[in-house]
Amino acid sequence: MKPCYNPFPMSSPITIKKKLENYSLVNKVTGRLGDSICRFEDGRKNILYLKYGSGAARVSLQQETVVLEKLEGSRLRVPKKVHQEINNGQFYLLMTGLSGVPANKLRDRSKEDILRLASAAMNEFHSVVLSDMDDLYSLQKQLDIIHYNIRMGFIKNDDFKKSNNGKDPQSIYEYLKNNMESMCRDVLIHGDYCLPNILVNGADYGFIDLGECGLGDPHKDYSTLEVSIKRNFGEKYIQVFYEHMDSRVQPDSNKIAYFKLIDQFGYHLDIEKFKALG
Repeated sequence: MKPCYNPFPMSSPITIKKKLENYSLVNKVTGRLGDSICRFEDGRKNILYLKYGSGAARVSLQQETVVLEKLEGSRLRVPKKVHQEINNGQFYLLMTGLSGVPANKLRDRSKEDILRLASAAMNEFHSVVLSDMDDLYSLQKQLDIIHYNIRMGFIKNDDFKKSNNGKDPQSIYEYLKNNMESMCRDVLIHGDYCLPNILVNGADYGFIDLGECGLGDPHKDYSTLEVSIKRNFGEKYIQVFYEHMDSRVQPDSNKIAYFKLIDQFGYHLDIEKFKALG
């Protein structure tokens, strides 16, 4: 297998080139924040991913690196950090890839089977206890970012108001801040728990895109999964998911709505302004 093209800028770190000398590039895409995401494979189908970027992408990749370090040694099947480096203002993260198919693209299983697996995987994720999680994502950090984005003019105000019954970003932020104390803060959550971020390999599964992982309320993960199920399978399947959850789980619709409001700030982010952050 020969590389499709050279993915590296001229200033790319020699250390990373050395680690990838037996690998070939099979795919390269650009992330939402302008980061480059390169998939490499060797002759034995081992997978490595290289992510690199500057500005807001650099901040995001640094946080993802922290998460991978914290989850190293946990029972969760997640990528492992191979190398990190800052070079000419760009942050480089090299990590292992996970084999498997995104849960939303499984063709040999019924939707109900997929949602049964998604519930089991979520239960496992939420039951993990780590000794040190101070550097991980939290609701307070998320609200601080939202407040900063509002002050910097990174939220598309008119679009936001159209999607939120005329309420502007500041008033929604105030509501979120005033009600944050009712949210749980002691469960390990994925932060972006959606079907594409669950990779399934036979009876095994793993998790990717962990940059927003941290201590928080499980309703954050319920919220993002509900949106993912509706998008991929249809709204009626949301209840199918909950039927497979632990019987002690009693979803609170108000908390789910709270976290869906938080997501509105991502949907209406002026990405071109935000990418230059940092």
